[in-house]
Amino acid sequence: MKRIILDTSTIITLSSNCLMWILKELRQKQGIDFAITNSVKKELVDNPINSKRWRLDALRVAKRISEGTITLIDSNEIREKGEKLCFIANNVFRAYGRNISIMHTGECEVISAALLTGSYAIATDEKTTRLLIENPNKLENLLSSKLHTKIKTDKAMLKKIKQEISKIEVLRSAEIVAYAYTKNIFDYFKGSDKKTLVSGLIWALRLAGCSISNDEIDDYVKLLERRNEA
Repeated sequence: MKRIILDTSTIITLSSNCLMWILKELRQKQGIDFAITNSVKKELVDNPINSKRWRLDALRVAKRISEGTITLIDSNEIREKGEKLCFIANNVFRAYGRNISIMHTGECEVISAALLTGSYAIATDEKTTRLLIENPNKLENLLSSKLHTKIKTDKAMLKKIKQEISKIEVLRSAEIVAYAYTKNIFDYFKGSDKKTLVSGLIWALRLAGCSISNDEIDDYVKLLERRNEA
């Protein structure tokens, strides 16, 4: 069974659009194990369940965990490696004489869990995490633009983090939904205009927090349209 470690942002994006059900469908029909770490559970369930605003969302996620749609994984090794990754990542870039904190515990434990369990990939809708793994130079430029200053990069730390995480595959909620679409998970909308459906799905994800550009959305629409024509 292929495993994908989900971070907080991906689940929030899916939950905000009432799309958590596709995880169950993909698990049952495609054999994908969706997993979260204990830190992510705290962010999604344990803490928000005490909030009137987020209590229902917390219960939705808790339900998916209890029914087995989402697997909870935790170990001292995952937490320790997560701390190590956070230390390295948050010492790569500097601005105004201080290190820039770009990762938090939950994100680092997601990566740690993927490395230690031999998982297929991680899923994150956070641009910073994805760029650190896929294109740290682009992340440096992004930080420079955001902070309006030149960024100093610790090359030794950058090399260390690359060695640790560069082989991880990164997905977003958009990739998960697009894959579900190709597996006919959205037959519920049978009869709907396919272009409108795909565009509606991906745009809804973007507006809920998924980091995806206009051009990428257009590419998804064209790609999935061609698949329907094939």
